[in-house]
Amino acid sequence: MRDADPPTPSAAESRRAGVACLGLLVLLAGGVGLAVRAPFEGLAERGGGVATPGATDALPPGQSPPRAAPVRWETELAAAQAAAGSAPLLLCFEASWFPKERMDDVYDAPPVRRALRAVVPVRLDVEAEAELAARFGVDALPHLAFVDATLGRLIPDRVGPFDAATFQADLAAARHALEARAPANGGAGP
Repeated sequence: MRDADPPTPSAAESRRAGVACLGLLVLLAGGVGLAVRAPFEGLAERGGGVATPGATDALPPGQSPPRAAPVRWETELAAAQAAAGSAPLLLCFEASWFPKERMDDVYDAPPVRRALRAVVPVRLDVEAEAELAARFGVDALPHLAFVDATLGRLIPDRVGPFDAATFQADLAAARHALEARAPANGGAGP
């Protein structure tokens, strides 16, 4: 005796089965997409075009990576000048009465934090450094000056609020200006 043919599904049953299969495919594709994309997440933050294992790869699920080390701000101008070498100085004129948190939001942005490593940042209180503040014409806060180790201006000062993109553009211009001033022979004698 021959087995009976299985019953054919109704049109509604076929649609439900098709939708269920489609849903399963979407879930699988999403999982594969996450698995493929995960190694590349944060690639720009790690500064490369090639995926490399980073500190976040070994973290348990749900745990955020540790914050990058905070920027080391100088508070003494002489120490900053001595540390400058061939890097520009960033003079940030502030005051005890000025809400520093306004600028910390900009300085704390990851691209700005990375950019600050290319300068010697100095926080100067306008009241304690009144003579220097007068020399730089500080009459509003925040007031930023990109200078060389001799306090020669590299670019025009930035006065008033600014954002991360503006800061990065100023930093690039200051570094370019400082490089343009460097002797062609790298500072060696004749």
